[in-house]
Amino acid sequence: MAQPINQAMIAQHGKLIDSRGVMGAVEVYNDLLNKGYNYAGWAKGVAEANGWNSSEPEIRGSITGRAAVMFMKDSSGRDFSDRELNEIRIDMARGYLAALSQNIRDGGGKTQADIEFDQMREFHKDVFEKHNLSINNWTLETPMKFIGAYNGGEAAQEKKWQELAKTQGDGADALIASAA
Repeated sequence: MAQPINQAMIAQHGKLIDSRGVMGAVEVYNDLLNKGYNYAGWAKGVAEANGWNSSEPEIRGSITGRAAVMFMKDSSGRDFSDRELNEIRIDMARGYLAALSQNIRDGGGKTQADIEFDQMREFHKDVFEKHNLSINNWTLETPMKFIGAYNGGEAAQEKKWQELAKTQGDGADALIASAA
């Protein structure tokens, strides 16, 4: 189980993102991941991702993180400047903190609960729309629609998300779970 977090920690994390941008978001994800919040591993991989531009000297971020960025680019038919991509990353980090903040309010001042699928989908939808994208530009949208429609609705989506979340978005287990 994750370590408890509270609103003061969320506020601290928000200030770190405000002052350091994407690097602050990566630091926030590292901290939350170390505290047992599995979504942070997936998000960290996207925040660190590069490698879609062959002129870049090194490839960073997880394979799943780079795949998510490439999917967003390919499915939208858009090229993103570093500035645009970083704005999306920062808004996603803020969306994650807002969802955790809601869990803290629901938990009476602290939480050990990471986000659920519907929370994650909601902030992805909001951020994508803010940046003139569609929720269909999110890697999990279509597979989760099928899981919901053909394998048991929202409960099946949540179960699958929890299985994916446990992999923290990195390593062979994340690739296998993503492919499945």
